[in-house]
Amino acid sequence: MDNQVKIKNCDSAAPLLSTEDHPLVTFAIFAYNQERYIREAVEAAFAQSYSPLEIILSDDCSSDRTYEIMESMAGDYNGIHRVLLNRTKNNCGTIDHILTVSRRAQGDLFIVAAGDDISHIDRTMETVKAWRSSRAEVIQSHYDEFNDAGDLVAKNLGQRRSATIQKWFNGCDFQERSDYLPTIIGCSAAYERSKLDKLPLNNRKCLNEDAMMTILGILENYKIETIPKVLMFHRRHQENVSSDENARSFKGIKRNEFIKSRFAQSTADFIDYFSEFLLMEGSRERGRNWSIVAQNLLNDRDFLNLHADFWSLHFVGRVESLVRSRTSSEVRFILPRLFGVNFFSLIKLIFGRN
Repeated sequence: MDNQVKIKNCDSAAPLLSTEDHPLVTFAIFAYNQERYIREAVEAAFAQSYSPLEIILSDDCSSDRTYEIMESMAGDYNGIHRVLLNRTKNNCGTIDHILTVSRRAQGDLFIVAAGDDISHIDRTMETVKAWRSSRAEVIQSHYDEFNDAGDLVAKNLGQRRSATIQKWFNGCDFQERSDYLPTIIGCSAAYERSKLDKLPLNNRKCLNEDAMMTILGILENYKIETIPKVLMFHRRHQENVSSDENARSFKGIKRNEFIKSRFAQSTADFIDYFSEFLLMEGSRERGRNWSIVAQNLLNDRDFLNLHADFWSLHFVGRVESLVRSRTSSEVRFILPRLFGVNFFSLIKLIFGRN
């Protein structure tokens, strides 16, 4: 992927000397069309108390002023950290964005931050402490969630059980772990950078980096260390790539349906990309679990394609999809949506059901 790269080296910055007690860490901000929020995210990165720290500000070819704001802030920065500025030539999606930047990073630990979130000043320090003491391949923390107006809507959120992840591992031969498979909290995650290097670019604009790393981590038996402390603010707003399950207005419910459709398309593309990787790796004597998970992923692809395209169908097309449905999940999805998105949103608003 051909990306434009600009590097800002601060004359006043101390040399990035890595020691056993203080290894070099990369703190990477990934942004796309977040001009309203990016300044706070970058300020939080600059304020990190840990050193030596490499900060990468990377924009995924935004159509707004996100990159210009990042560029201006990098140019004005005179602190102790090293700041690198990156902009992709073409919008590539979250997975390729992260993998492209990780290949240019120098830190052994790679901390991920979104351009609309705010990290606490001690996020890097606490993450490094947990990493060094646990030697885990993935470090994450609890977080608080705010809405677009800046109001606190949820406190001390952490790791959650994912029914989807459980389903993707059905049939694997580590059933003793199947009651609870760990999931990665994408917004607060940090990775040993070497674990990202093995993953290929996909060129499909996939957004599912936390699902990708969760699956890989379970298959590779990565240790996932969760810091039981809030180290960041995660912002929930109308431009999020994931839907707001707490929407209580007709407009919000309707908006969620189109967000879910777009995310279903991204997940279908992710399945095409990641199942191919799993099958290739599995063929290299990595174990039968790799091919089982790949097949479980592929089993979900038809439903995701239906979900992704559903609101583009006219009424007859929706009826035909109901007739062709092969699983109870498809029927449960189609029936309440048969008469269109407005009718569905109204019914959900009244009865509060999916």
